[in-house]
Amino acid sequence: MNEFPKEVVSLIVQAVEELFQANNISSIEHVEHKGSPGDGNDYCAVIGFAGEAIKGSIAVAMGLPLLEASNPSKAMGMDVAEEDLADWLGEIANQIIGRVKNLILKYGVDFMITTPSVFHGKNINTMETKPESARKELVFKLDGFQMHLVALINLMRPIDFSVENEDAGGEEEGSSLFF
Repeated sequence: MNEFPKEVVSLIVQAVEELFQANNISSIEHVEHKGSPGDGNDYCAVIGFAGEAIKGSIAVAMGLPLLEASNPSKAMGMDVAEEDLADWLGEIANQIIGRVKNLILKYGVDFMITTPSVFHGKNINTMETKPESARKELVFKLDGFQMHLVALINLMRPIDFSVENEDAGGEEEGSSLFF
């Protein structure tokens, strides 16, 4: 099995922190995983990514209270239907992996991102992985709510995290790109 690079863990943690700081969550803490990852997770989004150097997927699971607390429309006092909250979870997964992509670009790594899939059930849990995939499970406390993130990656070639190219990073948050 591949070893999960600690540098990628740091990029994921940074991406989660930045995303939730921008979406009404003031207390963000990466905590040690305890208990069943499915406890209280009634929503899960999965999104894949693939490039020449790296491929894999992330699964983001949480309960309804965190979806409501972090939803931008809900924060503006608007009523939000449950299916819109599920869409929001797909957007959370998309923004996390998009932020990771922007952060890892400065190390010469690029990848394409799939469309997220969202699932709803009771106490959703993830299964074990293929032996060739590295797996990392992260747990975050966000304003007292818990979010689980499971990342699976395959490194297709070594990534040199000691060499940064600041000019190769992604756009700043809030930037608009027109094609």
